[in-house]
Amino acid sequence: MSEQVPDATTLAKMSHSLERQGLGKAMLHDLNSELEKAGITARGGSMVDATFTWAPSSTKNHDHARDP
Repeated sequence: MSEQVPDATTLAKMSHSLERQGLGKAMLHDLNSELEKAGITARGGSMVDATFTWAPSSTKNHDHARDP
């Protein structure tokens, strides 16, 4: 993944801009209409951030040391 991903500030600014212009509800309505046409019903859910980050390996091994 070499492409840059928008940060939370960018996404929040876009979301606020859509709401100020009254477009949020219209976009959600259009999305739900398309999902319904495809036979998909959205009943609820959560939005999550699925950003991948690099982290050191676990130390929960026999030697309590980082894996190479």
